[in-house]
Amino acid sequence: MNRSIKFNLGSLEIYKSSKSFTDNNTFKIPFADSLYHEFVGGKAVFQCYSNFLYFMELIEFSSENQHTIYSEVLEPSLFMFFIFEGEAEFSSPEGNILSCPARGTYYATFCDQGIYKKTFKPGCNIILYISLRIEWIQRKASALPNLSKFLSFCLKSNVSVSYMEKLFMSRSLAKELIKIWHLPILDNIDLETTLLPMIKKILRIYDRAQDYRIHLSEMSNSEKIHEIKEYLKSGCLSTEITDIEALCKRYFIIERTLRRLFFKLEKKTIIDFVTDHRLEHSKLLLTKRILSVKEISEQCGFASPSYFCRLFKKKYAMTPKRYSLKGL
Repeated sequence: MNRSIKFNLGSLEIYKSSKSFTDNNTFKIPFADSLYHEFVGGKAVFQCYSNFLYFMELIEFSSENQHTIYSEVLEPSLFMFFIFEGEAEFSSPEGNILSCPARGTYYATFCDQGIYKKTFKPGCNIILYISLRIEWIQRKASALPNLSKFLSFCLKSNVSVSYMEKLFMSRSLAKELIKIWHLPILDNIDLETTLLPMIKKILRIYDRAQDYRIHLSEMSNSEKIHEIKEYLKSGCLSTEITDIEALCKRYFIIERTLRRLFFKLEKKTIIDFVTDHRLEHSKLLLTKRILSVKEISEQCGFASPSYFCRLFKKKYAMTPKRYSLKGL
């Protein structure tokens, strides 16, 4: 299968490139083609493998600073994304944020042909994507009912970008991915025949995981907290997102365990966690200077403008109005 994404690294100050692999990378796919780049303050390593039914690529992007690179989706494509490290941001060329997946999450997405932006935060970012042949997934409707249904909807609706639900990687999924990294290259092994069942199993795990009871049954309570954290981040603007009873029902966890483990792992309560993300989002709206403080307060899920202003000043040592004028 041909490459579905073409990356433009023109924004990086690359001073060294090589097809040889280095030893200081987190993962190494022994059967993949590799391309190594060094740029000012960082490195980018691409490892890819092509098969008739899929194309997969592991990207390790490490940098002291934040960088944005452009990528071109060459044809309408169905992808599986796996975020091992970091927190990338995917957006349109106009700056509209499409997705902000965090470490440990994986999900399916459909992207139409076009240009997209990927912003890598400082530190190490490791992302695997698998581009799947659309006709193959359509033929697997009985084995992958949720994935096939999602694909059919996207093709019929002419959407530009659409996502299935982001999930936290379970232990069973991690084991399958590790098998791929450690697959030995031996003369008596048919690589394609060996890899295909692994890829199919990963797809089946994700498809079955759309049933939350199955998905959560394979997770420890600590793993559930990571998934709850991503759920809270993605829905932080909703006034109902902090409903503890609803969270317990959704994730099959008792309230006492939820509160205790969340505080242990995040060093803050659920309310404080959501409030921090609401305040961060309000900063973005304030810098655009389009909405009033009252409108921003309502859009970000705060009970009242006065409450919003009080929390904002406490966290950032200035009022929302002053912050919005700071860049003038």
